[in-house]
This record gives sequence, C-alpha cells and structure tokens, in this order.
Amino acid sequence: MLISLVGRNVLRNRKRLLPLAVVLALTFAVLIVGNALLAYSEQSLYQTFARQISGDISVSYAGDQNFTLFGSDALLVGDLYVPEPILGFEELDAFVRTIDSVAEITPAVSGLAQVEIRNRSRNHTFLGVDFERFRRMFPDFELVDGSFPAPGERGILVQDSWPGTPVGQRALMSTARDVSFTLREVPVTGVFRFPVDEATLDRVVLVDPETARVLNNYVLGAVSDADRSGDSASGDFDRELDDLFGDSDPFLFDDPVDEADLESDRSVLDDLEDFFQQTTEEASAERQTVAGSWNFLLISARSRRDAPLIQAELDRAGFNRENGYLVRDWRRTVGGNAEIAWYLQIMFNVGIVFVTLGAIMITTNSLILSVLERTGEIGTMRAIGASRARVAYMLILETLLVVTGSAVVGIVGGVAVSGVINHMHIVVDNPFISLLFGGGALQTTVSPRLIVVHLVSAVVLTVIAMMYPLKRGLEVSPVEAMRT
Repeated sequence: MLISLVGRNVLRNRKRLLPLAVVLALTFAVLIVGNALLAYSEQSLYQTFARQISGDISVSYAGDQNFTLFGSDALLVGDLYVPEPILGFEELDAFVRTIDSVAEITPAVSGLAQVEIRNRSRNHTFLGVDFERFRRMFPDFELVDGSFPAPGERGILVQDSWPGTPVGQRALMSTARDVSFTLREVPVTGVFRFPVDEATLDRVVLVDPETARVLNNYVLGAVSDADRSGDSASGDFDRELDDLFGDSDPFLFDDPVDEADLESDRSVLDDLEDFFQQTTEEASAERQTVAGSWNFLLISARSRRDAPLIQAELDRAGFNRENGYLVRDWRRTVGGNAEIAWYLQIMFNVGIVFVTLGAIMITTNSLILSVLERTGEIGTMRAIGASRARVAYMLILETLLVVTGSAVVGIVGGVAVSGVINHMHIVVDNPFISLLFGGGALQTTVSPRLIVVHLVSAVVLTVIAMMYPLKRGLEVSPVEAMRT
C-alpha cells in the first residue's frame, strides 16, 4: 500500500520533480566521467613509474635537502645533487627480505651526468643497478640490442633514442661538483627502451654499480706509509729532480751540449715517467669505491594495498627518519611529473566536491518546497490516523526514489560517455592535461567499485538532503491542515 502511494505521488508531482531529477542525473554523469578519468590517470602514472623504475616504496638516506630518484626535488627539472649512501644497508636489505608482502627489491645508485658517445653528448640521470635484480623487479624492461654487463663488468645501457648503433662504442660519462669533476669511460653494452613514453624516463641510462659509485664520489682515498713518512719514492723523486735541473739551466744554450749529460738526462726522464706511471697506478688502486654503498632501496609490493603495511613494518623496525632513513611511496620517490599530476588531481577533486555540495543544496531546497506544498496532504494523512513514522517512511521513500533513480540514470549515462571517450582516442595538446594520462590519449576506467561508490553516494546524498525537509514534514499537524 505504502509503495503504491509513493509511486503515485512521484508520478503526480513529476513536473515539479523533473528539474531536480535532470540536475542530479547530470551531476552523477559528470562525477562518473570525472572519476573514471582520474582512475585511469592514477593507474597510468602508477604503471609508468612504480612498475617501470621506482617500485611501490623506496628507502633512502634522510638528508637535509629534498631529493628524488631523478635528482633534487624540483618539480620540472632535477638539480645536480648527490644524496648520501644509506647507512646500514645490509641490515635494511636483510630485514626487507623477511617481509611477506614484499615481492621484489633492488638497490640503486642515482645521479646526474653528461654522457658522450661519438661526439654526441646529452645530460642524463644514471642509475647504477644490479642488472639481475633490476630485471626481476621490472619484467617489462625491454632490451632492444646488445646485452647486459656481466656481474662485475663495467658497462652502460642507453635508450634507443641514441642515433646510429651505439653498442660497442665507448661512452664518456662526466660529473662536476664544486671545483672538481669526475670522468669515467665505459663500454656501451646494450640499448633498451621503456614500454611507456614519458619525458622523465627518456633521460635515464643504466650503468654498473661501480661506475655509478665513482661518478657519485662514493670512494675511499688512501695514502701509503711511504708517502706519509716522506721517504722512499718521493725522496728518489726529489733527488732525480735535483740531478736534472739542479746544476744547469736547461733553457740556456750558450754552452755546448755534452752527449754524456744528455744521455744522463734521458735516463732521469725515463725514471720520472716510470715513477709517475707507478704512482698513478697505486693511487688508482688505493682509490676504491665504498663496497655496498647504495642510496636507494626500491621495494615492489605484492599488491598496491600492501604498500602502507610495508611502510608501517619498516617504521616499527626502526627504519624511519629519526634513525636516518627516509621511507617514501612511489609518488614522492619519483617527484616531478608524478607530483604535478597529483596536484592536478587534487584540484579536480576539489571541483567535484563543490559540484556535490551544489547538488545537495539544490536537492534540499527542492524537497523543502515539495514538503511545504504538500502541507495539506500530510496534515490530512495525520488526521485520518497516519502515524509520524508512516509519514516519515513515505517522504524518505519518495526522496530515495527520485534521488537514487536520477543517480542511476546519470551513472548509466556517465558509463556510456566514458565508453565513447575511450573509443574516440582523444589527444589533448595541453601538456598538463596530457601529463595526467602518461602523454597518451584521454582514457577512462569504469570499475564495479566505482559504480558502487557512486550508488552509495546517492544514498548518502538522499539522507543528507532529506534531514531538514523531513523535520519540517513531521511538524505538520492536523489542525494546520484543516486551516489550510
């Protein structure tokens, strides 16, 4: 009986309720399309960065300066900044391996360098990685040409944007800081490509860990005992210099040249050459990289939902900022474009909130007017014995039917529009909007969860919008109805 009454009331008042239904349907259609775009954007950025280079979580040294996997924490371009190595890396690595929700881990050394191949130079972000672990963690990584450096071998992998065939060539890598610079020449062993097109990833090259450590100056300098005491080779060096330049001025040619003296000078020069060669080799041998020095540990979770749990376990184990460790999700690890996209998503969500608030206000005002116009009807029902609860049920069901029905129509329309967008493959020229979708065409992702969330939102909207009109409707008395 009550259901039929509700249906009859809605049909009878359809002209008055139609504008409200249209507004709600359009609102939910916009919400569906907007959230479907954001869902695809989130998925696209996650696949671009977390599944290709950063993992779900990273652990690094908690320094004073903000930095990312690609340099300093500048939004568009990374500055030249070399982060400190992680302290106690072996303990961290061993602990992370014991976490069940961790799928794969790989360490990395990150830095910026100029790479020159066949007189062509470019600025790149280099990642010094363990190639075997890196490939396990990022299986979509594609080797186009060549091969990976064998364990312990030097080598660099460049992207396929390099002209010609760089495999087999020598790459000169150079870094500069303050008043010093570092040069490192390594063979190009392979060419690779990422399965996504993203400007930040286009600047990445992969090198062996030892080369990366040298470029980042993660080295130990040692001085021999002979050098500290000032005897041995350095003493011989001083005496040889005296023998060569002490008794005569080599730039005065007035005196005749003595062949015996010339042969003696040649002998001293040969000894000096041997000395410089020996000391250079000793310095190179003594200037060794710090074994096991890494500035990132990249962690891939078995599921995205496990990432917060892994961060919580790391914090409980003492791997937190208080102890010198910086634990971050994939967005803060890569920074740059991912964070810009995140800010754009926040702005879009703020706009959606205002749209929702507007829909609530319109619904509430329309329901109040509806209740006020039906004062006589409500009072008559009370006069013939209808309880307050029955009147409340009737008003709630009517509102639920109108609001939820309009929401369902809007959701269906939004799903249809989302399908049309996917079919059209619309490419936006605006770089910031294009950034949200990984540089590709506009796409949407409509999942069952998204539909359920919007249906629940429609019910919540009904409850919020109905609170005050319901209060006014229950205040109507039979006496007031008779006066009307």
